[in-house]
Amino acid sequence: MQELAGLVRDIEARLGPDSLNFPVGAGNGVVSRCGPGVILCSGPDIYFEIVDGKIVGHDGLSDARISGFLGAAKMALG
Repeated sequence: MQELAGLVRDIEARLGPDSLNFPVGAGNGVVSRCGPGVILCSGPDIYFEIVDGKIVGHDGLSDARISGFLGAAKMALG
């Protein structure tokens, strides 16, 4: 969970006001800032939100799956 919390902080800090599209798995992922403290994350067979630094709406996705998605987003953000 520590790694996941670090990835969330990195995404929150690096993501500008626009959406970011990036390659992930067999398709594209999107992270999009939707308001103060809210980031939508979606891609092939994955959807969740980051709300005030916490991951919500993940409907049973494993930490490893979420971590892989956020890791790909972090790499795309540079």
